[in-house]
Amino acid sequence: AGPSTPMPAYQETWFDRFALWYFHGVLSAEVGETRGAGGGFPGMVRTARLLSSKYGSARGTRNSARSVFQALLPPGFPQAFSLFCSLFPDWFVARHAASVTTLALAWLVGPSRINNTPVDTPLDSSHPVPANVLQAVQAQPSLLQDQGYKQGVLVERCRVLEESGCASVCLNVCKMPTQAFFTEEIGLPLTMTPNYETFECQFSFGATPKPADQDQAFDTACFKQCPTAQSLLNSQCHHLTW
Repeated sequence: AGPSTPMPAYQETWFDRFALWYFHGVLSAEVGETRGAGGGFPGMVRTARLLSSKYGSARGTRNSARSVFQALLPPGFPQAFSLFCSLFPDWFVARHAASVTTLALAWLVGPSRINNTPVDTPLDSSHPVPANVLQAVQAQPSLLQDQGYKQGVLVERCRVLEESGCASVCLNVCKMPTQAFFTEEIGLPLTMTPNYETFECQFSFGATPKPADQDQAFDTACFKQCPTAQSLLNSQCHHLTW
C-alpha cells in the first residue's frame, strides 16, 4: 500500500515541534508511558501503534483514542464550541473548519489544501450555498455555489499513515475517533475518506459519516509494511473489523 515514491522530507517549525511534543505526551499517558517520551515524529507514531494494539478490539482502541481528544482540550471546550458554532449557518461553520484544518494539522498529517467536497460524498444539506458572507447578505440565487463549496480538505499524503504503515492506526486511532468527535461532540458532521494507494485523505465537513459496517475504508487488508501485519503472518488483524 502507498505511493512508490520516497517519503517527503518535512521541515518542522517551532510550533510543529511543540504541537508534536504536547500531542505525544497526551498519547503516551493514555498508553501508560512516561509523558513527553521522545523520538520525534517516529516516536509519536510508535506510541500510536501501541495504542492501536493495546486493546482486544477496535472499539476499545477508538474509545481510548477519543479520550486522547478530550485530554487535549480544556474541560467543557467541546460543549462551549458547539454552542458557539450553532450561532452560524452550517455552510459557514464547515467552510471555516476546513480553513482551520489546513493550518492547524500540517504538523501531523503534512500539507493539505481546501477543496470542494466530492460529489460521491453526500452532504447533510443539499441546498446551494453562498460563496461568502457578502453574497449571503445579497441573497441572489444566481450567485449561489453548489453544495460542498470549499467545505473539504484534501490531505495530500498523510504523514501518520505513511510513517505508521498501519491501516488500524488510520482507522481506529485517527479516522473513526475524529469523525465521532466532530459529529457527536462539536455538532459538525465530518466524513474522512483515506486512499490507501496514494495516502491522500479527504475531509468532508457537513457529511455525516457512515457506520463502520458500511464504510468502504474498512474493506482493506493489512499493509505489507505494517509491523503488526508482519507478526501475524497470514492472519488478518482483528482491529480491521468494525
